[in-house]
Amino acid sequence: MQQTIENLESNTNYTMSVWVKAPDSGAKGELRIESKDSEMSGQTSLTSEWEFLSIEFKTDDRPKPFTVSLLNTGSQATVYFDDVGLVKNIGQTINN
Repeated sequence: MQQTIENLESNTNYTMSVWVKAPDSGAKGELRIESKDSEMSGQTSLTSEWEFLSIEFKTDDRPKPFTVSLLNTGSQATVYFDDVGLVKNIGQTINN
């Protein structure tokens, strides 16, 4: 699954997150954020229990659109993603 996100505030800290699980062994879930200038990702080997993946990042003076991808990178097993979110981090400092 992919979605492009636009119109973020400049010089602002954000967290992108998702809950992920897989009923079969060998699956890996990945949350990836890509823009014209950078790429960040979080990946985990999955179990039948829900696991939380998140990526914190800070926009620059001129935020560019970015693409969020939810990927199965480990096998052909089924992977479930739930509660995908993007939140602005109020009062936190992230140095990227």
